[in-house]
Amino acid sequence: MKTTISTLFFFVLASGLLTAQNAADNSTSGSGKAKSFLSFSGGIAMPTGKFASNDFGDAATGFNGTSGYAKMGSHFAVEGAYFFCSHFGIGGSLSASSFNVDVTPIANGYREAFDCDSASASARPYHTINILVGPCFSWPIKKFTIDARILAGVTTIMSPDIFCTVINAYQGPTEGSVSTFVQTGDNKTTFGMMAGVGIRYAIYKHWMVRLGSDYFYSKPTLNFQNVGRTNNVGPQFTSYNQAIAGMTAVFGVGYEF
Repeated sequence: MKTTISTLFFFVLASGLLTAQNAADNSTSGSGKAKSFLSFSGGIAMPTGKFASNDFGDAATGFNGTSGYAKMGSHFAVEGAYFFCSHFGIGGSLSASSFNVDVTPIANGYREAFDCDSASASARPYHTINILVGPCFSWPIKKFTIDARILAGVTTIMSPDIFCTVINAYQGPTEGSVSTFVQTGDNKTTFGMMAGVGIRYAIYKHWMVRLGSDYFYSKPTLNFQNVGRTNNVGPQFTSYNQAIAGMTAVFGVGYEF
């Protein structure tokens, strides 16, 4: 975590310094104080690390309770910044992300764990809501403005219920079985952070379009219950305390003032 934040801070700082140097080298490019703005954007969220892992494990090596099975999802945000001097200001973001769950490895894992004929799984998506604030650095170059920021605040994570059904095929009138159980989800609010860069382009008077990309991070402790289990065959996962992390890429429109 410390290495990741240090790398991101260096990346954001270097981006700002390089942009400033390029602008200084071209005296006709600068356009004075950066404009404050408010924008509405949408795009994709790409989970990384354990959050994106789909490794269920097996009986020989051990079943894995650290995989999040999250797939690429959507990201929507209301964002802005107020600049109290030429290039530095305070920014904020209210955003929400949604991640579907890769249920195929879950079903395959339970089929092996229960040594049954077939298994299926389904799950609702993960949802996250972020309320973050922090310092911003911006440098205007004619109609373009390059932004860099580091935001921190609270993140609420809503993990999904995971429904599983394991089936032993019927071989006779008194043989075979079907077992359905649920690993319940959890909701937690914890520290969250986001850091990244973006570029704005003025299109008409105060209106602009914006492209941006951020790294997001939080680390909740989620607790689960296993409902409907009739025996102790196979793994029972009762908690998850891995990082909810990844990258976003968004496009938006906004108003500068």
